Amino acid sequence: MSSFHRHGRRRRPRRFLRWVILLLLLAAAVWLAAGWRAGSLVRRAQDALLAGEPERAARLLDRAAFYRAGAGKVLEARGLAALLAGRDEEAGRLLAEARTAGVRRSGLDLPRAAASLADGAQYEALAGLAAHRQEAGGADIPPLFAAEAELALDRLDAAAALLARAAAGERRDRLQEILSRRKRDGRAISLVDRTGRPVYGRQLGSGEAVVEVPELGAALDGPEGLLARLERRDRTGVVTLTLDLTYQRAAHAALGRFAGAFVALDPASGEILALVNHPGAGDGGVPAYRRQFEPGSILKMITLAATLDGGVDPGSLFPLGCSGNMTLDGRLFYDWTRHGTVADADAATAVSCNLAFAAMGLELGQARLDDALRAFGFGQGPPAGDLLMEFGRLLPVEPSTPRLGLAQRAVGLENVTITPLHAAVVAAALAHGGKAARPHLVQSVRALGAATPYRRGEAGILLEATTPSTAEVIGRAMRAVITSPEGTGRRAALPGLEFAIKTGTAGERQPGLNSIIFGYAPVEQPRVAFAFVAEHAGKAELEGARIVRDFLTTVRSEFGSR
Repeated sequence: MSSFHRHGRRRRPRRFLRWVILLLLLAAAVWLAAGWRAGSLVRRAQDALLAGEPERAARLLDRAAFYRAGAGKVLEARGLAALLAGRDEEAGRLLAEARTAGVRRSGLDLPRAAASLADGAQYEALAGLAAHRQEAGGADIPPLFAAEAELALDRLDAAAALLARAAAGERRDRLQEILSRRKRDGRAISLVDRTGRPVYGRQLGSGEAVVEVPELGAALDGPEGLLARLERRDRTGVVTLTLDLTYQRAAHAALGRFAGAFVALDPASGEILALVNHPGAGDGGVPAYRRQFEPGSILKMITLAATLDGGVDPGSLFPLGCSGNMTLDGRLFYDWTRHGTVADADAATAVSCNLAFAAMGLELGQARLDDALRAFGFGQGPPAGDLLMEFGRLLPVEPSTPRLGLAQRAVGLENVTITPLHAAVVAAALAHGGKAARPHLVQSVRALGAATPYRRGEAGILLEATTPSTAEVIGRAMRAVITSPEGTGRRAALPGLEFAIKTGTAGERQPGLNSIIFGYAPVEQPRVAFAFVAEHAGKAELEGARIVRDFLTTVRSEFGSR
């Protein structure tokens, strides 16, 4: 018996030791599983952050913190989230805590995180992550992406040193070319036209603006201009504008000494090819997409569209005898001259007969005319886009003279206004079968080293204003403005180029009438739709025709280039 009891006492410590080892192994397994689970959640949180889903990332990191394993990795991921959100002070604190907790081995997929940040031009976040990893020791972000961040932040020497360590490839070649150009020129260009020609940038060292296209004016650097609407990261990458400096300079030169604005669009895509502002004395530099002008006779083309689409036969109004005025509501409504017998709508458009289009408006009535104007954008709220574009406005008609007010609206006088960009959109709709594409100035935005953009311009249809058949009829009438011997735009004719315009004259005789014209060219395959206002330029058929001719003479060689 004593021998048996001694044997049991010997085996009891061994059994206890086995339990201790088993419990330790179990604890280690639980700890490893918790660490693996936390690491998995950190990686999923990184995926959410790089996909632009910070709320989901925050929930995943809260779950990762629950396991109390890999606290440094969770803090590092939280620091990355703060960097992406631009909360630099919070990011610095979190990353410092991550280093204190020991995060030599990162929980992030550093090459993927760095590539994603670089492709999105999030350079400040990328530079912050690179600095953190250098201080933490262990894994660093690839030198190629660190170099791109340094280059974007104008630290050229650091960028050169990192590029020397980067692996060869197309991205490295692009960055090396940009680095060489910046060292040579002493400036960083961030906005280019659609062919890559410089538009805007900054002087290295001083940070002063470099403006290559000053005639953009408030459209570029005003309080509501393009630069104010670009994200901070965009201005460290490369913004390719829809602008074409050939069109821009042609429009600027054609407008010449006159205050006003000139806008040119690609009618199929809505890309803004030219956006010229020549501020007047009292307009405060308001850009071409917000300045309101009386449209004058260009609005007659919408009155014609309303007549054709509204079930009124224009032929029933012709031939029309134009005596130069008529009486409405006891007041005289004037034409700009006495036209005599006007044969049809084409002839009325060619000579811009006020009485003919007033007759169309009176036949339609206020409701149907206003419906057509709204279909072309008048009275609508500002559309979304990279410019704070305003549509034209429908002003109240004087209740005591409703027929006179309706006639005035039908010919674009007194109670209606339009912006130059809106006028170009109307011209583009007529050129493009009645549909107007959304006007936009940004073609794409990409990172310095990336081959593909991270954002593209906002394309799509803005207005479906009229039918293709109606647009075709109006185009024929606008062609007569140039081809008719009495056409108000006959002085704009160019040999070998068929185009369509409508002239207009508006404003006040004192200090001088405005010339306002819109149109498109060529007629068969329109490549440009345009509109301009030349303030105090007098009758549109004189100075306005010269502006059209000068502009199209310069840009016609571009029609086959794209």
